[in-house]
Amino acid sequence: MFGSNLKLGERGVVVPWTILFMAVFFLFAFFLVYSTISALFGLAVFRAFLTIIVLGLVLGYLFKPLKTLTKETRKLVKKV
Repeated sequence: MFGSNLKLGERGVVVPWTILFMAVFFLFAFFLVYSTISALFGLAVFRAFLTIIVLGLVLGYLFKPLKTLTKETRKLVKKV
């Protein structure tokens, strides 16, 4: 089950199940730690700092394909 692949879309983008499970586990662990620390300390500054870090990681992950696309576009422009 863990070694099988999940096909998304008609282009056949393959996502291994293990990556999906790791992502879910990471999110669960993060929110567990986040809620524990905020309940113990209750520091709004810490929460804001942690939120900024997480948003940075998520946005960086989401815009990574955009960066790759920009590099490919630059290569094409240099060829012309």
